[in-house]
Amino acid sequence: MKSGAHIPTLRDAGDLAGVRVVVRLSLNVPITPLGDIKESFRIEAALSTLVRLQTARARTVIIAHLSNASASLRPVHQYLQKTLGPIRFINHVPFDAGVLDVGEIALVENTRRFAGEIENDQRFAHTIALGADIFVNDAFADSHRHHASIVGVARLLPSYIGPWFESELRELDRAFLAEHPFELLVGGAKIKSKLPLVKKFLDSADTVFVGGALSNDLFEAKGYEIGRSLVSPDIDLSDILNHPRLELPCDVVITCDGAVRTKKPDALVGRDSIVDIGSQTLLHIQERICRARTIVWNGPMGNTDGGFTDGTEALAKMIADSAAHSIVGGGDTIAAISKLDAFDRFGFVSTGGGAMLEYLSGETLPGIEAIREYWKNESK
Repeated sequence: MKSGAHIPTLRDAGDLAGVRVVVRLSLNVPITPLGDIKESFRIEAALSTLVRLQTARARTVIIAHLSNASASLRPVHQYLQKTLGPIRFINHVPFDAGVLDVGEIALVENTRRFAGEIENDQRFAHTIALGADIFVNDAFADSHRHHASIVGVARLLPSYIGPWFESELRELDRAFLAEHPFELLVGGAKIKSKLPLVKKFLDSADTVFVGGALSNDLFEAKGYEIGRSLVSPDIDLSDILNHPRLELPCDVVITCDGAVRTKKPDALVGRDSIVDIGSQTLLHIQERICRARTIVWNGPMGNTDGGFTDGTEALAKMIADSAAHSIVGGGDTIAAISKLDAFDRFGFVSTGGGAMLEYLSGETLPGIEAIREYWKNESK
């Protein structure tokens, strides 16, 4: 793995029969106010790990979070039971896995409902770890966070990455040794979080295309009028602005006083707001995608929250139809793929958005380093 020294995996844990396992999963899925799960990709990704633990006759306690601290994991609990059979639902911590029968599973309520999770409070981490024999982190999508259920517990128990986490690293590492032509496409907002990825791959990808609200920041840095378009706070982009491999949209969809039209990026006026990439931009992208051997994509090309999904969905279809090996991720990206019902037409779909970006940018994550730290301390 590109991330350095060997990371202990669940295979290294040996016989799991009767072992009390705390497993951190990424179950942060969109849930409607009525409790319906809108998109289940992350849950489906976790199922094989749970089946493996169940078959191995481990005593398994699942911990996971939802972004909304007041939301409940009960809909996820109900979804899991459809595949795995009866699962206990636990409203409190600590919970002693020793009371479970071998092969039994329990799901603890949303960790963000408990004080100390986000702050990585050590007392809370000890509460989660209490009574457990090992910790398994199979929540790649959350492992860029310094939270108690990710890094705190990993420093207290013999810790391993799970099968899905292992597959994420194996597949994302392919971007570091990509076959050319290699196209990187980055969208969304908050350029500060995505700038390291852009910089890292400008010298290895054939083209780095930046769309979505990220391109607004670069248009502004070029001195263009961007009207009311969404931009990030002041960030110095001078070192990438004129890079020969950096590409920006050649036309954009804008809204102005309720009207929607397409313009060149340097033709906006004060009341315009960029909301998507234009049709000419999509044609240019398609030409490169048709030639590509490797494609990495993270982030939407437009304001999907505002209903401007055409560019993102068109891009998803182009990549799905491509013969290239594709590596894609991000919540809005997954939503577009889900709408196409095309998960099997991509080389690899990552559960991570921010975690995918951070791993590709720095080749490690806090969740990985916490596991390494435990075993390093054990070897002393």
